[in-house]
Amino acid sequence: MEKNSYDSSILEFVRSLLSKYQVDSAQRFILKYLEKYPNDKEGLHLLILSYIINQNYDKALFLLEGQSELYSQDLLVDLLSLYIKLDMKDKIYEMYSSAILGTVHFSNCIFYKQMEVYLRSKFDSCFSVSRKDIYSLRMINKYCKNAVIGKIKKNHSQFGAKSVFADLDISSLFGCTRNFINSHLSFGRLCLPVYDEYYFYLNGCGVCGDYKTDYFRAVTVVNTSNIITMTPVLPNSYIYYHDFNMNQDKVKVKSFNEGFTS
Repeated sequence: MEKNSYDSSILEFVRSLLSKYQVDSAQRFILKYLEKYPNDKEGLHLLILSYIINQNYDKALFLLEGQSELYSQDLLVDLLSLYIKLDMKDKIYEMYSSAILGTVHFSNCIFYKQMEVYLRSKFDSCFSVSRKDIYSLRMINKYCKNAVIGKIKKNHSQFGAKSVFADLDISSLFGCTRNFINSHLSFGRLCLPVYDEYYFYLNGCGVCGDYKTDYFRAVTVVNTSNIITMTPVLPNSYIYYHDFNMNQDKVKVKSFNEGFTS
Protein backbone atom coordinates (compact mmCIF):
# COMPACT_ATOMS: atom_id res chain seq x y z
CA MET A 1 0.00 0.00 0.00
CA GLU A 2 1.17 3.51 -0.68
CA LYS A 3 2.47 5.59 2.18
CA ASN A 4 1.44 9.21 2.34
CA SER A 5 0.46 9.35 6.01
CA TYR A 6 0.47 12.37 8.26
CA ASP A 7 -0.38 10.49 11.46
CA SER A 8 0.27 6.78 11.02
CA SER A 9 -0.87 5.88 14.55
CA ILE A 10 -4.41 7.13 13.89
CA LEU A 11 -4.50 5.38 10.53
CA GLU A 12 -3.39 2.09 12.08
CA PHE A 13 -6.06 2.44 14.76
CA VAL A 14 -8.74 3.05 12.11
CA ARG A 15 -7.53 0.01 10.15
CA SER A 16 -7.87 -2.06 13.30
CA LEU A 17 -11.45 -0.87 13.80
CA LEU A 18 -12.33 -1.62 10.18
CA SER A 19 -10.80 -5.10 10.41
CA LYS A 20 -13.29 -5.76 13.23
CA TYR A 21 -16.13 -4.20 11.20
CA GLN A 22 -16.55 -1.43 13.78
CA VAL A 23 -17.38 0.98 10.98
CA ASP A 24 -19.20 3.72 12.91
CA SER A 25 -16.28 4.19 15.29
CA ALA A 26 -13.80 4.08 12.42
CA GLN A 27 -15.70 6.76 10.52
CA ARG A 28 -15.77 9.09 13.52
CA PHE A 29 -11.98 8.90 13.84
CA ILE A 30 -11.17 9.13 10.14
CA LEU A 31 -13.53 12.06 9.51
CA LYS A 32 -11.90 14.00 12.33
CA TYR A 33 -8.49 13.01 10.96
CA LEU A 34 -9.36 14.28 7.48
CA GLU A 35 -10.47 17.61 8.93
CA LYS A 36 -6.90 17.99 10.13
CA TYR A 37 -5.20 16.37 7.12
CA PRO A 38 -7.60 16.87 4.17
CA ASN A 39 -4.97 16.01 1.54
CA ASP A 40 -3.97 12.64 2.97
CA LYS A 41 -4.91 10.09 0.31
CA GLU A 42 -4.38 7.19 2.69
CA GLY A 43 -6.90 8.70 5.08
CA LEU A 44 -9.36 9.15 2.23
CA HIS A 45 -8.80 5.51 1.22
CA LEU A 46 -9.81 4.38 4.72
CA LEU A 47 -12.94 6.54 4.63
CA ILE A 48 -13.84 5.02 1.26
CA LEU A 49 -13.18 1.56 2.69
CA SER A 50 -15.56 2.25 5.59
CA TYR A 51 -18.36 3.07 3.12
CA ILE A 52 -17.57 -0.06 1.11
CA ILE A 53 -17.76 -2.25 4.22
CA ASN A 54 -21.18 -0.72 4.97
CA GLN A 55 -22.14 -1.40 1.34
CA ASN A 56 -22.72 2.30 0.80
CA TYR A 57 -21.16 2.06 -2.66
CA ASP A 58 -22.80 5.13 -4.17
CA LYS A 59 -21.41 7.39 -1.44
CA ALA A 60 -17.94 5.86 -1.82
CA LEU A 61 -18.08 6.39 -5.58
CA PHE A 62 -19.30 9.99 -5.18
CA LEU A 63 -16.30 10.80 -2.98
CA LEU A 64 -13.85 9.19 -5.37
CA GLU A 65 -15.20 10.78 -8.52
CA GLY A 66 -15.12 14.15 -6.78
CA GLN A 67 -11.34 14.01 -6.50
CA SER A 68 -9.69 16.44 -8.89
CA GLU A 69 -6.10 15.33 -8.23
CA LEU A 70 -4.36 12.20 -9.45
CA TYR A 71 -5.41 9.09 -7.56
CA SER A 72 -3.04 7.17 -5.38
CA GLN A 73 -2.70 3.49 -6.24
CA ASP A 74 -5.09 2.57 -3.41
CA LEU A 75 -7.74 5.06 -4.53
CA LEU A 76 -7.38 3.91 -8.12
CA VAL A 77 -8.15 0.33 -7.05
CA ASP A 78 -11.03 1.57 -4.86
CA LEU A 79 -12.53 3.35 -7.86
CA LEU A 80 -12.12 0.44 -10.24
CA SER A 81 -13.45 -2.05 -7.67
CA LEU A 82 -16.58 0.08 -7.29
CA TYR A 83 -17.04 0.31 -11.07
CA ILE A 84 -16.83 -3.49 -11.20
CA LYS A 85 -19.18 -4.04 -8.25
CA LEU A 86 -21.74 -1.62 -9.70
CA ASP A 87 -21.33 -3.21 -13.15
CA MET A 88 -20.42 0.07 -14.84
CA LYS A 89 -19.16 -1.59 -18.02
CA ASP A 90 -18.11 1.56 -19.91
CA LYS A 91 -16.10 2.84 -16.96
CA ILE A 92 -14.49 -0.57 -16.44
CA TYR A 93 -13.45 -0.78 -20.08
CA GLU A 94 -12.13 2.78 -20.00
CA MET A 95 -9.90 1.92 -17.04
CA TYR A 96 -8.82 -1.34 -18.70
CA SER A 97 -7.88 0.53 -21.87
CA SER A 98 -5.89 3.04 -19.83
CA ALA A 99 -4.00 0.19 -18.19
CA ILE A 100 -3.23 -1.41 -21.56
CA LEU A 101 -2.04 1.93 -22.96
CA GLY A 102 0.13 2.50 -19.92
CA THR A 103 -1.59 5.64 -18.67
CA VAL A 104 -2.71 3.72 -15.58
CA HIS A 105 -0.22 1.50 -13.78
CA PHE A 106 -0.71 -1.14 -11.10
CA SER A 107 2.19 -2.18 -8.92
CA ASN A 108 3.38 -5.78 -8.94
CA CYS A 109 2.27 -6.69 -5.40
CA ILE A 110 -0.34 -9.45 -5.30
CA PHE A 111 -3.17 -7.14 -4.21
CA TYR A 112 -2.89 -5.12 -7.42
CA LYS A 113 -1.99 -8.15 -9.53
CA GLN A 114 -5.42 -9.61 -8.75
CA MET A 115 -7.05 -6.52 -10.24
CA GLU A 116 -4.89 -6.71 -13.34
CA VAL A 117 -5.68 -10.41 -13.89
CA TYR A 118 -9.41 -9.76 -13.41
CA LEU A 119 -9.40 -7.00 -16.04
CA ARG A 120 -7.36 -8.88 -18.58
CA SER A 121 -9.43 -12.04 -18.11
CA LYS A 122 -12.63 -10.03 -18.63
CA PHE A 123 -11.59 -8.29 -21.84
CA ASP A 124 -8.95 -10.53 -23.43
CA SER A 125 -10.22 -14.03 -24.23
CA CYS A 126 -6.68 -15.17 -25.06
CA PHE A 127 -5.20 -14.10 -21.74
CA SER A 128 -4.10 -16.88 -19.43
CA VAL A 129 -2.03 -16.97 -16.26
CA SER A 130 0.65 -19.58 -15.72
CA ARG A 131 -0.07 -22.83 -13.87
CA LYS A 132 2.75 -21.71 -11.59
CA ASP A 133 0.91 -18.52 -10.59
CA ILE A 134 -0.70 -18.46 -7.15
CA TYR A 135 -4.10 -20.02 -6.56
CA SER A 136 -6.14 -16.79 -6.38
CA LEU A 137 -4.87 -15.57 -9.76
CA ARG A 138 -5.65 -18.90 -11.42
CA MET A 139 -9.21 -18.90 -10.03
CA ILE A 140 -9.84 -15.31 -11.15
CA ASN A 141 -8.56 -16.17 -14.63
CA LYS A 142 -10.14 -19.60 -15.20
CA TYR A 143 -12.43 -20.82 -12.45
CA CYS A 144 -12.35 -24.49 -11.47
CA LYS A 145 -14.89 -25.73 -8.92
CA ASN A 146 -13.04 -28.99 -8.23
CA ALA A 147 -9.80 -27.14 -7.53
CA VAL A 148 -11.59 -24.93 -5.01
CA ILE A 149 -13.24 -27.85 -3.21
CA GLY A 150 -9.87 -29.61 -3.07
CA LYS A 151 -8.23 -26.50 -1.65
CA ILE A 152 -10.90 -26.13 1.06
CA LYS A 153 -10.60 -29.79 2.00
CA LYS A 154 -6.84 -29.50 2.21
CA ASN A 155 -6.75 -26.25 4.20
CA HIS A 156 -9.84 -26.47 6.42
CA SER A 157 -10.71 -30.09 7.11
CA GLN A 158 -7.47 -31.26 8.73
CA PHE A 159 -6.49 -30.96 12.38
CA GLY A 160 -3.55 -28.64 12.85
CA ALA A 161 -5.06 -25.96 10.62
CA LYS A 162 -5.99 -22.62 12.18
CA SER A 163 -9.64 -23.06 11.20
CA VAL A 164 -11.25 -26.46 10.61
CA PHE A 165 -14.69 -27.45 9.39
CA ALA A 166 -16.45 -30.08 11.49
CA ASP A 167 -17.20 -33.51 10.05
CA LEU A 168 -19.09 -31.97 7.16
CA ASP A 169 -19.37 -33.08 3.59
CA ILE A 170 -17.31 -30.23 2.14
CA SER A 171 -18.60 -30.83 -1.38
CA SER A 172 -22.21 -30.62 -0.17
CA LEU A 173 -21.48 -27.53 1.93
CA PHE A 174 -19.82 -25.93 -1.08
CA GLY A 175 -22.80 -26.77 -3.31
CA CYS A 176 -25.40 -25.46 -0.86
CA THR A 177 -23.41 -22.28 -0.28
CA ARG A 178 -22.88 -21.65 -3.95
CA ASN A 179 -26.57 -22.20 -4.72
CA PHE A 180 -27.53 -19.69 -2.01
CA ILE A 181 -25.05 -17.12 -3.29
CA ASN A 182 -26.19 -17.58 -6.87
CA SER A 183 -29.70 -16.56 -5.78
CA HIS A 184 -28.52 -13.71 -3.54
CA LEU A 185 -25.66 -12.00 -5.38
CA SER A 186 -26.86 -8.60 -4.19
CA PHE A 187 -26.05 -9.67 -0.59
CA GLY A 188 -22.34 -9.91 -1.37
CA ARG A 189 -20.18 -7.34 0.39
CA LEU A 190 -17.36 -6.01 -1.79
CA CYS A 191 -13.99 -7.19 -0.51
CA LEU A 192 -11.14 -5.39 -2.28
CA PRO A 193 -9.90 -5.71 -4.85
CA VAL A 194 -12.18 -8.09 -6.83
CA TYR A 195 -14.08 -10.26 -4.34
CA ASP A 196 -17.37 -10.46 -2.47
CA GLU A 197 -17.79 -11.98 0.98
CA TYR A 198 -20.73 -13.69 2.65
CA TYR A 199 -21.16 -14.84 6.26
CA PHE A 200 -23.27 -17.79 7.43
CA TYR A 201 -24.62 -19.24 10.66
CA LEU A 202 -24.53 -23.06 10.82
CA ASN A 203 -24.66 -24.87 14.17
CA GLY A 204 -21.47 -26.75 14.96
CA CYS A 205 -19.83 -26.01 11.62
CA GLY A 206 -16.26 -26.11 12.93
CA VAL A 207 -13.54 -24.53 15.00
CA CYS A 208 -11.46 -21.39 14.68
CA GLY A 209 -8.30 -21.42 16.74
CA ASP A 210 -9.19 -23.39 19.86
CA TYR A 211 -12.87 -22.44 19.86
CA LYS A 212 -15.93 -24.17 18.50
CA THR A 213 -17.86 -21.91 16.18
CA ASP A 214 -21.23 -21.80 14.44
CA TYR A 215 -20.14 -19.38 11.72
CA PHE A 216 -18.30 -19.52 8.43
CA ARG A 217 -17.27 -17.14 5.67
CA ALA A 218 -17.32 -17.61 1.91
CA VAL A 219 -15.40 -15.44 -0.56
CA THR A 220 -16.31 -15.27 -4.24
CA VAL A 221 -15.04 -13.54 -7.34
CA VAL A 222 -16.99 -10.27 -7.37
CA ASN A 223 -20.59 -10.41 -8.64
CA THR A 224 -20.43 -14.18 -9.20
CA SER A 225 -21.11 -17.34 -7.23
CA ASN A 226 -17.57 -18.56 -7.98
CA ILE A 227 -16.43 -19.36 -4.44
CA ILE A 228 -12.66 -19.31 -4.04
CA THR A 229 -12.51 -20.04 -0.31
CA MET A 230 -14.67 -20.95 2.70
CA THR A 231 -13.49 -20.99 6.29
CA PRO A 232 -14.94 -21.17 9.82
CA VAL A 233 -14.77 -17.84 11.65
CA LEU A 234 -15.44 -16.54 15.14
CA PRO A 235 -18.64 -14.53 15.71
CA ASN A 236 -18.66 -10.77 15.33
CA SER A 237 -21.63 -8.72 16.53
CA TYR A 238 -21.02 -6.19 13.75
CA ILE A 239 -21.59 -8.75 10.96
CA TYR A 240 -24.90 -10.03 9.59
CA TYR A 241 -24.99 -13.82 9.19
CA HIS A 242 -27.32 -15.72 6.86
CA ASP A 243 -28.98 -18.59 8.73
CA PHE A 244 -27.86 -21.80 7.04
CA ASN A 245 -29.25 -24.33 9.50
CA MET A 246 -31.95 -25.49 7.08
CA ASN A 247 -29.09 -27.18 5.21
CA GLN A 248 -27.82 -29.25 8.15
CA ASP A 249 -29.10 -32.55 6.76
CA LYS A 250 -27.66 -31.82 3.33
CA VAL A 251 -24.16 -31.09 4.61
CA LYS A 252 -24.17 -34.04 7.00
CA VAL A 253 -23.23 -32.34 10.26
CA LYS A 254 -21.92 -34.91 12.75
CA SER A 255 -20.94 -34.67 16.41
CA PHE A 256 -18.00 -32.37 16.91
CA ASN A 257 -17.99 -31.58 20.60
CA GLU A 258 -14.76 -32.96 21.99
CA GLY A 259 -11.39 -31.37 22.45
CA PHE A 260 -12.26 -27.72 22.01
CA THR A 261 -13.12 -24.80 24.28
CA SER A 262 -16.75 -23.67 24.34
